[in-house]
Amino acid sequence: MKGHLNSFLDSSLQRLTDPDAHRSTDYRAWFRANEPYEVEVYHEKYEPFVIVKKTSLTPSFDEQFLEGPLDRISYTMELLAAGYDLLVLPNVWAITELSVPVSSSGINDYGLFHQTELYIKRFEFIAGLMQNYKIGPCQEEEEEEEEEEEEEQKEEEQRMERQGENG
Repeated sequence: MKGHLNSFLDSSLQRLTDPDAHRSTDYRAWFRANEPYEVEVYHEKYEPFVIVKKTSLTPSFDEQFLEGPLDRISYTMELLAAGYDLLVLPNVWAITELSVPVSSSGINDYGLFHQTELYIKRFEFIAGLMQNYKIGPCQEEEEEEEEEEEEEQKEEEQRMERQGENG
């Protein structure tokens, strides 16, 4: 059955989507795979369909991206930030309708204003992930600031002790 999908991947319909959205799946590996394999190279535009067991620790889907081009992308980012591994299942696939309006030229039809709004939301979302999961350079700066504050508190306490001894 996988063989029939090969022609789909080469069709003009597949070229209408962003290749970065599915590159991390590594379709060459998927066509040969008989066992699940881990996504080795994550791309920031990767938008897989995911299956996640819901527990109290499972990140919630951010509904601000519902039915838009960042729906699966944002949730995948959140799962990775939370420490999840992405596995590709060898005999499972999904086909869906395009969620982004596309013109006959293959370019998405979202207007410039809407695209700008999406970029801003995406930036804010990523900044929130970095803060919530304490990742990236923001975390390092935060730790440095905390260390500086602790040092200043110690110095202040020592100064107060000296004043108490002298006073």
